[in-house]
Amino acid sequence: MGWYPSGLRGQDDGAVLGGLTGLEIGLCLALVLGALGWWRLVLALRVLEQAMARLARDELDAPVPGLGRGRLGRVGAALEQVRERLAQRRTLLAENRYNAYLAQHDGLTGLPNRLQFAVRIDAAIAAAQADGGQVAAVMIDIDRFKHINDRFGHEAGDAVLRGAATAAQAVLREGEALARFGGDEFAAFKHLRGGADELEEFLDRIERALCAPLDSHGATIRPRVSIGLSLWPDDAQRREQLINNADLAMYRAKAGRARKRLRYDPEMDERARRRGALVDELAGACARGELAVFYQGQHHVDGTLLGYEALLRWTHPQLRAVSPAEFIPLAEEAGLIHELGDWVLREACAAAMKLPPLLSIAVNVSAVQLTDPGLPHRVALALRQTGLAPARLELEITETALAVNRERAVAVLGRLRALGVRVAIDDFGVGYSSLDTVSVYPVDKIKIDRCFIADFVQHPASRTLVSAIVSIGESLGVPVLAEGVESEAQLRLAQELGCRAVQGFLFGQPQPLALILALGQAGTLGARRRGAG
Repeated sequence: MGWYPSGLRGQDDGAVLGGLTGLEIGLCLALVLGALGWWRLVLALRVLEQAMARLARDELDAPVPGLGRGRLGRVGAALEQVRERLAQRRTLLAENRYNAYLAQHDGLTGLPNRLQFAVRIDAAIAAAQADGGQVAAVMIDIDRFKHINDRFGHEAGDAVLRGAATAAQAVLREGEALARFGGDEFAAFKHLRGGADELEEFLDRIERALCAPLDSHGATIRPRVSIGLSLWPDDAQRREQLINNADLAMYRAKAGRARKRLRYDPEMDERARRRGALVDELAGACARGELAVFYQGQHHVDGTLLGYEALLRWTHPQLRAVSPAEFIPLAEEAGLIHELGDWVLREACAAAMKLPPLLSIAVNVSAVQLTDPGLPHRVALALRQTGLAPARLELEITETALAVNRERAVAVLGRLRALGVRVAIDDFGVGYSSLDTVSVYPVDKIKIDRCFIADFVQHPASRTLVSAIVSIGESLGVPVLAEGVESEAQLRLAQELGCRAVQGFLFGQPQPLALILALGQAGTLGARRRGAG
């Protein structure tokens, strides 16, 4: 059964097909193709509906299945281009928002950065102008942060920064802000409406948060901070100067051993200008002949001369004698210490060649020099240029210098001793872990810091410490020298406690080599001398 054109019922299919006219066949094909076209259109509309729904839901990352030339032709291709453009614009918008965020925030901690901090503290100053209040600008630096990185790794250092930022941000209140300026340096401010107690409470709160202990890789890290602050409008009228003053106070606090929280005072500007001037002048001091090496004797407790320690001196044309305690840290900060250190090393080695061959020469090495992998090469070069036997050279290194980078210090000291050079630990007893120092590092001598010798005749506690240090040296087979011996009583007690060698004004002040040679002191090995020079 089926539908047939008129006059063809009852005939078989072959007869029917054979009897169709061309018009009728065309009509049948048109009906069939039309039906198929409508079906494709329905499918295309369904694809279009799905595509539009995805676009409405912002699902732009992947192409829409079927949205191509196969079903929707040019319309599908155009819609696919629209999707791609929308996806690109959304990505660009997200990047712009992220870049805008990074422009005002620190990437590691998420705290405001220097730029946003400036905007916020300007707003606080404007508010303080309106209500008659004050604004405290605070600069904060994490003490010995490089040591944390060197000992526990940079991952632990980053964790300290993030943890400190999170903890401090959590204790902030209205009118307060915290920012990270870079490295281990943070900044904060507070809009003050009360008295000194309000400021102290704020500083205590921030300091406790920043110094909260942190567990990292099985170790507990306890950060410590140095804080400097300045007040608007008392210490500065402009925001830039306010922050600079707080920064100056912070560096002053960091350099001190006692107070780690200081407020700016105008004298700091004068000291800062002096430091800047000294750095500039120190750079050319050697060429101008202002630097000289003096030598102080090191003696056996029976008075026998054992050698000399080389001490750098700077005679400034206007300021006269500038203390090494002042200009050596400046040389380290300004990057001049390697040049100065090389010069002193060559001078000392050359001086030793003019002394009797039994005498040694000791040269101080700073923390910055010790972290330089090229130090052994510099020492070898000085020995080669002067012809000094390595065994006659002794390098004095403080415990503090060794603590800066423990692993590198062990490697450098190992290479130095491989040259045949001897190593002494200077200022022993005031470092971070004295027993650990002599048990880990290869050393040939221990020098007890003068602070223990100064009063150990009258104070039993100091004598106990000196005795303990001598016992440590004896147990390790390392001789002990007492620094700062200035009286016969100190000499006798040092000998009784077991010190093998001594150094101090009792045997003479530091002198130029020419004077030592002129007086014939270098050749008399057994005579003890007092007050020479």
